[in-house]
Amino acid sequence: MLTSIFATTLAGMPCGQDSDCALMGQTGWRCMGDPTAPLPAGNCFQGWGHHTNSTCSCQEDSCGTYTNVTAPPAGSTKYLMIGDSVSMGMEKDVAATLLPHNWYTIHNPGNAANANKGWHCMTNFTTVPNVTAPFDVISYNFGLHGIAKDIEMLSTSNYTSLITSITDFLLDYKKAHGTKLLWVTTTPVPNDPVWTEDGPCNVTSQCIFPARFNSDVVEFNKIAQEIVDKAGIPTLDLYTFVVNKCGGPGYKTCDGFQLPHNVHYTAEGWTALASQMSAALLKL
Repeated sequence: MLTSIFATTLAGMPCGQDSDCALMGQTGWRCMGDPTAPLPAGNCFQGWGHHTNSTCSCQEDSCGTYTNVTAPPAGSTKYLMIGDSVSMGMEKDVAATLLPHNWYTIHNPGNAANANKGWHCMTNFTTVPNVTAPFDVISYNFGLHGIAKDIEMLSTSNYTSLITSITDFLLDYKKAHGTKLLWVTTTPVPNDPVWTEDGPCNVTSQCIFPARFNSDVVEFNKIAQEIVDKAGIPTLDLYTFVVNKCGGPGYKTCDGFQLPHNVHYTAEGWTALASQMSAALLKL
């Protein structure tokens, strides 16, 4: 359970990152650009590597809206994919692979971002128009946004509490509906220079932006693994798959598979990740 301090109302208070806000509150739980701040607008960039010229405050974020959702075919396996841009990058290939097996695939609306947004949006994510029956399968991942050295950054204690609460929510869903769950590990960050405003690397196309470190991925994955193992939830280890594909721990580049200075992938990379994902889902 999250400690009571996270439920403190902090709406409108200045912040530098999500962990400054009321992570368990109904208001003031997300560090965002303050709509009441003076110009220049959109100057909410406080965080590691930035000058302290922030106009951020603790607010409520949107969970997104499902649009143009078609009803699942009768008798199909209804599958919900929850995650950030990595799962979004895999979604099309995963859906195409699962379709011949009579699976219906849908991703949460937009980017689920970090575990803070995920926790506040779980009810929204699992309530889908035109999908009246519960989901048969749900996969989930949160990690890359929480380690980013920007306004989404979470401490390890924040991450532990939030992943525990998300997992508890999904376990309750499973208990009510018999849903199969799959945790997906957070994928690695190349050992590249990271962006800072004053350099030495301050060109976003030539360094990791926002700054991320693979050591944080390893730590977050360890935390999450302990939680899901205790809950009896199976894991798809995409972290190890990518590391092995790219030359081992501490790799700097992964030509043709992962984009340069980036946590995202080429077309070949997305296809390979989707193949791993589809295979794991079909084995559940």
